[in-house]
Amino acid sequence: FVDTFGWVFYKKGLYPAAVEQLKKAIDRDEAGAARTGGAPTPVYRFHLGLALAARGDKAGARRELEAALALSRRAPFAEAEEARKALATL
Repeated sequence: FVDTFGWVFYKKGLYPAAVEQLKKAIDRDEAGAARTGGAPTPVYRFHLGLALAARGDKAGARRELEAALALSRRAPFAEAEEARKALATL
């Protein structure tokens, strides 16, 4: 649910709050993936990348979008093409 809160903050233009919540979502997701041997969820990195871009952090956005696309090799996500397009604008 933390990712959902972060995404709502992003949609409302509350980018600092979005970034904070999305980072928490990624931390929890990665910890869970490590425990279970599963793959982290790429859409969380995608969401964080968009929030960072909206906040003006192009380097951070690029890092997160690239991470999302790298993770998509193991765990495909529907927004991968959108992530590629966003990355091309940075």
